[in-house]
Amino acid sequence: MDIYIKEKCYICETKLDFTGVFICKTHTEKLHKILSGEIAITNALIYNPEFRHHCNICGEHENRVIINYPNWFYMCNICLESSVNRYMIR
Repeated sequence: MDIYIKEKCYICETKLDFTGVFICKTHTEKLHKILSGEIAITNALIYNPEFRHHCNICGEHENRVIINYPNWFYMCNICLESSVNRYMIR
């Protein structure tokens, strides 16, 4: 899977600390809390998404949970997990 490597966070344009991640540590933590249910946002999680709700990082939608970040950003649980692991967030 070829993924364009960006040097800034897709959400806030903050310079990234690592290669191979697409969002900054702050947004990784926030999206992780949304996915785990620690932060409740109406309609934030899309289960069994259609193509129109595909991940803005990998472009996939099948077999994913999509986090609908409150502006326009869709990120899947798999891409988020790579950032969570890289930043060592628990």
